[in-house]
Amino acid sequence: MTDEPSENRKSQFEKERFVQIIADGGTWASASAWLGISSFTFSKWLREDDDLAKQYAHAREAQGDIYADRVVDTAMDPTIDPAVARVRIDALKWAAGKRKPKVYGDKVTTEHSGPGGAPVQIQLVERVIVDPANPNG
Repeated sequence: MTDEPSENRKSQFEKERFVQIIADGGTWASASAWLGISSFTFSKWLREDDDLAKQYAHAREAQGDIYADRVVDTAMDPTIDPAVARVRIDALKWAAGKRKPKVYGDKVTTEHSGPGGAPVQIQLVERVIVDPANPNG
């Protein structure tokens, strides 16, 4: 016979620890391996628990800051081969931009132009209301 409250506490601990590992910059694979649970299990928990899903979303966003700090750490580490550092930095910058796009994402601008790059032509539309009882005016 299983002790259900004990199982619930264990499950709650696993959920909280999984989110913390993600917030600290870990991956699903590392969190799953550390806790000894499958990625499928955590995915199921996210679908079933809205509060957990919100915590997870915040943890993923927090990863953006962690990855941005790792960019600086990598750039400042004299022991890392420059070619390896460049690849790591590019990957970390990409991940930071995806996790926290408002802060670390690429700036996107939109420019409107007309045919052939000409300025957009604005045309005013005149609205005419006709009285069916008096079509002439």
